[in-house]
Amino acid sequence: MGKKATWEDWNSQKALYWLKLEEARISRSFLTKLVTNMEGAIKTVVMQFLSSARGKESLGGKSFQKLVQSQLGNILGDTDSSSAVKDMMKGLDDNQDGKVSFQEYLTLVGYLANSLSEQKAQSSAAGGP
Repeated sequence: MGKKATWEDWNSQKALYWLKLEEARISRSFLTKLVTNMEGAIKTVVMQFLSSARGKESLGGKSFQKLVQSQLGNILGDTDSSSAVKDMMKGLDDNQDGKVSFQEYLTLVGYLANSLSEQKAQSSAAGGP
């Protein structure tokens, strides 16, 4: 397994990244705003999990259902159906411990992000907004 990237790695390479991006004629202020938005989105994803887990390492059934219903109801269908949410939880629960760990939660976030990206691409290809 390769070395995981760290904040120090990013920080040491930041000037090189900015230079390459400037060469591509992308404005620094636009990228700063984009990075800020992305950072905010990542922080929100993490904080929603931590808040829902209430100091625990994973989400139990009730905590997961509350999170899905309160935060993902506009993206996911059937969030009002407890059986549908339980089925979703079982599908995410790779280690079958009856809980959703942060890594398993990220699987859901990744799936949703991918689905939204595909919808946007299809909409753009069809000439939509």
